[in-house]
Amino acid sequence: DYEASILKLEAVLKKEPDHQEVLLRLGQGYFLKGELKKALVFLEKSTQMGADDFEAWNWLGRAYFLSGELKKSQQSY
Repeated sequence: DYEASILKLEAVLKKEPDHQEVLLRLGQGYFLKGELKKALVFLEKSTQMGADDFEAWNWLGRAYFLSGELKKSQQSY
């Protein structure tokens, strides 16, 4: 259940707003729910905090691709 996971992750993020892994997982959750705009916000923050996190960049590229932002998608991979 993505919604329950998102709620739990958002609670953690309130206590630790710079937690890169939580930002990534929130981005994934919103991506899987089809809420690409919200996913992009969290995935962009995640990649800013974890510039060498391949998984975060992969999810960001996928979100950009499905949002029609092909150039940004290519740059993310």
